[in-house]
Amino acid sequence: MLEKLIVASIVLSVCQSAQLPSDITKCKFGDGKCIAESAAYTASKYKNGLPSMGLLSIDPIVIPEVSILEDKKSKQQKAVNINLWFKDWNMYGFSQMKVKKIKGFDKEFSGKITYDAFIPQIVLVGQYRISGQVLVLPIQGEGFSNLTLDNCKLHVEATGKEFDKNGIRHAALTGISRIDMKTSRLHVRLDNLFNGNKALGDTMNQFLNDNWKEIYDELKPGVLDALGQVVVNLVNNVLTKVPYDDLMIDDTLAP
Repeated sequence: MLEKLIVASIVLSVCQSAQLPSDITKCKFGDGKCIAESAAYTASKYKNGLPSMGLLSIDPIVIPEVSILEDKKSKQQKAVNINLWFKDWNMYGFSQMKVKKIKGFDKEFSGKITYDAFIPQIVLVGQYRISGQVLVLPIQGEGFSNLTLDNCKLHVEATGKEFDKNGIRHAALTGISRIDMKTSRLHVRLDNLFNGNKALGDTMNQFLNDNWKEIYDELKPGVLDALGQVVVNLVNNVLTKVPYDDLMIDDTLAP
């Protein structure tokens, strides 16, 4: 899935080169502080996207499908054993992110990118289907879901490479080598649990929220995988549309 997104974004984006809009600060190569501030400004100002530079919508970010499946081969006793599918997820919150650090955009592209950001709140809404067991309680249902994460600290390490298109230097991310996200709280709302039995549904939703840490540990791999795909797709649509040497200012060149 990730590889398909990478290839598709490169093929679709390199057909026509673009320039940064005049209101987006053009930073010096390697100036992490400036690049972080410029990225946060762009995400806030152009949250609905900017087709001219290949920027996709940031609020919301649409995620077609996420699946979290029980590992039946594992012999480890787990508090949460569920099969959970999310479909047509809309992710809100990234336009409010505060980018803490971006490293790797040097004059000589190293192919190693580090990104740290704080997002005050991420809201994920869409359709879900679930079956399995949470602690000692069985759970099943399908319908509308809302997952809200507070005070998210996102850390991403990505790999990338340069490529040449018609004599012009471009860059692209090739994958995620490490991704993690810490949150101070997860709020869960799953509608229509137990075929719409309100009493059982309300009780289970309360139980899920009372045990949110265990629930987040189970959801985290699937959520992070989806976030990794989002990061690669978003960044590549810009990197492969705008030539690498047009993204930054080269202060080593003589005036």
